[in-house]
Amino acid sequence: MLIQKIFHVRQSLDETQARLENFHSYRRVFEGVNSSLHSEDGRARFQFVTGNGFRADIELAQIQTDDAQQTLYRSTDGNMDLVALVEYFPIREGLTEVQLTLDYSIHSHMYSVLDAVTASVDRFINRHLRRLQMHLSGSGHSTSEYRFPARDFGREPQLAH
Repeated sequence: MLIQKIFHVRQSLDETQARLENFHSYRRVFEGVNSSLHSEDGRARFQFVTGNGFRADIELAQIQTDDAQQTLYRSTDGNMDLVALVEYFPIREGLTEVQLTLDYSIHSHMYSVLDAVTASVDRFINRHLRRLQMHLSGSGHSTSEYRFPARDFGREPQLAH
């Protein structure tokens, strides 16, 4: 499943990159997600449970790129394949546009079919990307106090601004 998000951060390009690449700086934003960082090899492991009962376990590694305005990630272990591209575009001083594109697939055929029907992984990821966007934009809402509307069925829009 392909997910793409575009949001603006009121920080310089360098500050935005450093903030997004530091998984621990927004760890509390991801409610229901367990994460750990392996400092010796720079990999991060994420575990979460979706609405349909799927228990995701993903280990992400950063891939080196020649473009300083891009960060690439790919899963190296777990029960999902995930590839992510984060692109940074300076708009003006103190404002950076972040474009996040990620593609995931579930190893289990049963949960893959179930997710195709319920889109629970898609909704889970999109909900947490909105939380990250609020956190980075400094919108004034505490993510622990703000509740997103519950939606049991139906797809979330995959492109959002």
